Amino acid sequence: METTEHTSAPMTEPTLETSTPSPVSQENGISPAPKKKKLGKIIAIVIGAIVLLLAIPTAIFIYILFSATAEPANAAEEFLTLTAAGDYEAAYGMTSADFQSVATVEGLELFTESYPVLDNMTSVELTYRGMSNEVMVVSGVMSAGADTSPITFQLVEEDGEWKVRFFSLNPDDVPSEEDVSITTEETTDETSQETNVAE
Repeated sequence: METTEHTSAPMTEPTLETSTPSPVSQENGISPAPKKKKLGKIIAIVIGAIVLLLAIPTAIFIYILFSATAEPANAAEEFLTLTAAGDYEAAYGMTSADFQSVATVEGLELFTESYPVLDNMTSVELTYRGMSNEVMVVSGVMSAGADTSPITFQLVEEDGEWKVRFFSLNPDDVPSEEDVSITTEETTDETSQETNVAE
């Protein structure tokens, strides 16, 4: 009996050819869109970092400045509050030796009563603070109802406390942002002339 050999092709697993489709068909002759460059994003990050690095020291400087000048500014506000309340003895106690050498409690009272905005003050905002020759300068605007007036103080530290050495309602005494020059000799005379708190 004749045997017939059956040969069969080796079994092979079917394969699936895959290809990544192009985002744009090649048939119409349009090339695939190139990937977006990240250069713009990197530039924006670098600029943001630079701005942040510059802003942080500025913020720290402003915080330190206002923290360091908070006490004299508070002393000036308390002085105004006491004079407006008619407590001239307490207000006078907040003045420096230089101030007291040219003025009395009675002189402070007469001066306060001669300026209604000072005598009836309801609010004050001291927005300027500067230091020169160990004299702290604070300046701003005070209000009494609809009336407003500039107010400028010079304060010195005596026995660990800030004392009012000079104060003025004269607009000419408002310090400029660019330059504040204060000397002991100049301000001693100004205290007598500008505030007119005479003995």
